[in-house]
Amino acid sequence: MNDIATAALIAGSGSFIVGMAAQVRAHRHRVRWATSGLGLEEQATGLASLVAAPVLFPAELETARATNTQVAVLVFRRFSEHPETFGRRLAETLRVHETGWRIDYDLFATTIVVEDRDAAVLAAARIGAAACGTESRRDLRIGIAMCPTDADDLLDALDVGMRRMRGFGLVDAVAQRLRLTRPTVGVDAGDQPAIAEAG
Repeated sequence: MNDIATAALIAGSGSFIVGMAAQVRAHRHRVRWATSGLGLEEQATGLASLVAAPVLFPAELETARATNTQVAVLVFRRFSEHPETFGRRLAETLRVHETGWRIDYDLFATTIVVEDRDAAVLAAARIGAAACGTESRRDLRIGIAMCPTDADDLLDALDVGMRRMRGFGLVDAVAQRLRLTRPTVGVDAGDQPAIAEAG
């Protein structure tokens, strides 16, 4: 072997070792987060941070696959209110089986196991209305992505949801129409806590 091939082999081996060490560190962090909850919540709002995605999201996806349902990723953005205030109100709004996420400074998401896209729309309208409270909902934007239909990864689903963002008025109008045409969509079954309700 010549000197160039030897240097490339040494550099490649070094990169491989660094990559393996990073994977081992990431696995250790995941194990620690799973056992102690360290770093799973964003302190200002109490919502899950993105560092929790490797721990929480795969579990929700497995639940959806096992129950023949889907994970709805509901993306929220609001401009007229301080993001931490909106995030705290969003955290208070969520039910036990719903996971809230702070994605960016003013971008939030919720993951919920639902039966279908209609149930996701109903849940998005309910959560959006409750998170805004009595204030105007005019500037609230909501996007919906379904996993595993649209994506298998939380970040990919967030990207799809952000591209599909619409104003709250449109989402709420569709939800009202669903309530009229399909009154059983999203009704609380009592014995199915993992399915999102209409509210």
